[in-house]
Amino acid sequence: MRDMGDVSAEVWAEELRRTGRVVFPLRRRWAFQALVPLLPVAVLVVLGPLLAGAPPPDVVDVLFVVAAYTVLLGLPVYQLLTQRPAVVVDLEGIRYGRRRFLPWDAVGGLGVVIGLPLGRTFLVIRRDRSGKNIRLSQRNVRDLPEFRRWLGTVLADQRRTPTSHNS
Repeated sequence: MRDMGDVSAEVWAEELRRTGRVVFPLRRRWAFQALVPLLPVAVLVVLGPLLAGAPPPDVVDVLFVVAAYTVLLGLPVYQLLTQRPAVVVDLEGIRYGRRRFLPWDAVGGLGVVIGLPLGRTFLVIRRDRSGKNIRLSQRNVRDLPEFRRWLGTVLADQRRTPTSHNS
């Protein structure tokens, strides 16, 4: 099954209408693409000095390299397996991960989509300046301009028809 972030705004709208929420997990393709470039670098770091004629590394050097790459690869692998952090759009507001939540009545607006084609982002801007904005990216949704338009529609609907969650 395709990730929710790889389908159209019509599917998102139907899911929101049907269940009251849309969950955009971390896209597996994105997490995998973030992981792949690290592997050749790891090989070059380990084999490069040996190919250049350096003496074989001692045990401490090998353990250091293994530990460093375990840490570097650990987060992308964890995210690949768990598909976190997720973006959740529901009748209460927007959530990013477990700790970041912005209720609809606290949303001041949506920023413009910026960045290079594979690294685009935009901000969900708080109405007040007391907290942090939420930065959304292509890590969760492939077509970010379409997602921003859809989110703008949901925001407008929430402002037109306040619910018990949005007071």
